[in-house]
Amino acid sequence: MKKKQNPSLLWQKALQRDHLALARIITLIEKEDTAILHLLEKEWANFGKSHIVGITGPPGSGKSTLVNQLIPIFRKEELSLAILAVDPTSPISGGAFLGDRLRMGRIGTDPNIFMRSFAHGGQEGGLAHGMEYVCLLLDLAGFDLILIETVGVGQIEMDIVTLAHTLVLLLSPGQGDIIQVHKAGIMEIADVYVINKADLEGAKTLAEEIRFMLNLKSSKNKWHPPVLEVSAQKGWGINELFQAIEKHKSFLEKEGLWSQKTQEIIAKNLERTLQNRWMTVLKKEEIQKEIQSISLKICRKEMEMEEA
Repeated sequence: MKKKQNPSLLWQKALQRDHLALARIITLIEKEDTAILHLLEKEWANFGKSHIVGITGPPGSGKSTLVNQLIPIFRKEELSLAILAVDPTSPISGGAFLGDRLRMGRIGTDPNIFMRSFAHGGQEGGLAHGMEYVCLLLDLAGFDLILIETVGVGQIEMDIVTLAHTLVLLLSPGQGDIIQVHKAGIMEIADVYVINKADLEGAKTLAEEIRFMLNLKSSKNKWHPPVLEVSAQKGWGINELFQAIEKHKSFLEKEGLWSQKTQEIIAKNLERTLQNRWMTVLKKEEIQKEIQSISLKICRKEMEMEEA
């Protein structure tokens, strides 16, 4: 039988950026291990040092290739990096499809890069369960940057908006991208727009459409989102994207918005924690019996909903 490691010892190793310990704790977070969650919940006051960057966009826009190109640039700047890649769930195994992650295999030898794939599992909003706690853990472990790549499932995910300091929206020329942008309301919240596959026909037109829509949008925000044309496959424009991400971080710090965003992340986690606890209470047998009893009385017209 495999010996269960002491949570406190595992915790200390993770804070020293031990990759194996980090991976084990993340697995425990996914399993909602109460001991680990309790340790993490006491640390929210220390959250807010890592720069959380979200990479999102429609399927096929080249998110994984773009992330792969960004990695050496971040490392050249001596930034430690945690990559969280949310994948579709395999219908057979229930685990994450690795897909393009296999192309990132070479990063495993760099101690300053941690990578973890997560199974999406149909989670509404596009992020895996417990992602806030994972980001808290990696923040406490001292990573300079946490890069989250969301799953592409036919719509642009929105949970990342509440979790990332900087949101990068990746689009590529092709019918339907611009429609998806409008449907998701992403025009209101993306910080950097990237038109990938810029060497293909229609890329410049798409970039012009985005710039036109941004000019029409009225905003009190002093940040003016750049629209960058890149080719992740060929490595064009990746340095400009890195500079835009760093510029947005500086903007947040200068305008006093960094702490505000950190508070929003904590508030969202608190909201979800309270919702989960309330649902746990509702699922208790005695509560369920009471609900059934009241609903029966309502059906028999012995009680009105307001009285319940």
